[in-house]
Amino acid sequence: MSKTKEKQPFFTATRMAAIAIFSALSGVLYAFGVAIPVLFAPWLELKFCDVPLLIGTFSLGVPSGAIVLVCRTLIKLLFKPTSTMYVGELGDILLGLALIIPAGLIYRRKKTLKGAIFACVTGAACLVVGAMIFNRFVLIPLYMKMFHWDLSVLAGMVSALYKNCTAETFYAYYLWLSVLPFNALQCTLNALLTFAVYKKVSFLIKRADEKFGKKKPSRQSDTKENAAENKHNQAEKEEKNGGDNEKQA
Repeated sequence: MSKTKEKQPFFTATRMAAIAIFSALSGVLYAFGVAIPVLFAPWLELKFCDVPLLIGTFSLGVPSGAIVLVCRTLIKLLFKPTSTMYVGELGDILLGLALIIPAGLIYRRKKTLKGAIFACVTGAACLVVGAMIFNRFVLIPLYMKMFHWDLSVLAGMVSALYKNCTAETFYAYYLWLSVLPFNALQCTLNALLTFAVYKKVSFLIKRADEKFGKKKPSRQSDTKENAAENKHNQAEKEEKNGGDNEKQA
């Protein structure tokens, strides 16, 4: 007799707890960053908030990773209000999606070390390309519109780093010498840290899900299953007794 398997709910206790933990960790790390003005534009800050984001995506899936991404932004704003009129936060959400969607989908199909490496490399490549496109056509134009700047102001802000940078050449310097190498470096460091801790965290989530995340069958379904099993056992017993009576006859 086949038993229909009940579909597990998406928001189990374990999943909600894990999302909350990853969101909190990522949000706190998101609020703190380190600028490297001798190498990149001074407003680019190196952060490690993508480590909990990647771990959450690998262990819980892309939808949960997207929830962590949005929640971390809200948590960060509690610790550190926006200084970019939310333009920077918008860009980070878009780039976070560019990272976790391909990485999460790839890892879901191939949960091995090679699969994880390929997932991180692909996600990083999408993020870097997305960062260059978003900065060129969305983020920098929004900055200029919000703060009433022009490219000469931004060129002046990076003149100590790129002496020949002008308003006409700003995008060439900024995109290829700051945005590209900075995001490549940040993705590499976050991926290495993710590899270092993912297996231990994933094991803990799996154990917690086995203990707390399973949906207990309802009392009604238990009663139906027990009644069906009793009926089946009764039929077998009657059949056996009938066979014994025939032998005695």
